Amino acid sequence: MATAKRPSMKSLSEYPTYFPEIGLRFRELRQSRGLTQVQFAESIGANISTIKNIELYGITPNIFLLRQVRKVYHVSYDWLIDGH
Repeated sequence: MATAKRPSMKSLSEYPTYFPEIGLRFRELRQSRGLTQVQFAESIGANISTIKNIELYGITPNIFLLRQVRKVYHVSYDWLIDGH
């Protein structure tokens, strides 16, 4: 008996490895909450230089940082990665 494939959100492995748009979404999220880069970094347990690199240079954050942003700010991985 074949099992039905359940619908789910995209797995992170389905996305490319470079996400310059994530920096735009980090900035959008941070600014929508009225936070500085320092405040945003502290709220998710990140280093300020990490946030600057993500926002300014499109450096891809690791999965642990994405998970923390998702948890603290109640946004989906899909939104963080591709805006949907």
